[in-house]
Amino acid sequence: MIVGSYGGIVFETSSDMLFSFDSLHSEASARIETTDIIGRRPALKFLGPGGETVTFNMRLCSTYVDNPLIEYNRLRDMRDSGKAATLVIGSKPFPSDRAAVKWVIESLSADLNHFSRHGEPKLIEIQVTLKEYSRSETQSNIYSGLPASISSTTA
Repeated sequence: MIVGSYGGIVFETSSDMLFSFDSLHSEASARIETTDIIGRRPALKFLGPGGETVTFNMRLCSTYVDNPLIEYNRLRDMRDSGKAATLVIGSKPFPSDRAAVKWVIESLSADLNHFSRHGEPKLIEIQVTLKEYSRSETQSNIYSGLPASISSTTA
């Protein structure tokens, strides 16, 4: 049964395969500017929504995954390439209330355990942190007010 996917990585569970995640945690904040005022409380100005971060845990065990190290290295390659991809949970992109959100792997934290006699880990516990990727409208709007000669070289 397919649980979801991220880029080319498919999360699935079955009687002989377990390649999935658990403990998904999502965090987001607002961007607020603070201006100090002498003798008064600071003035706050709402600038807009901040980026979202998603963290989840994966447990890659050789009992359910052919080679945990290969799967871990796939995640490392995705992190190191900076490639943005859609996170799908069930059959819907995450978050489902916004269109076409892409994510990059911001960080990976791994514990390699229970090594075989050949030195390969039989169990890898990974924490994956994804950060919302946005080539937002504001980036293109920044350049829209510039003379054509400047905006064509910077966009």
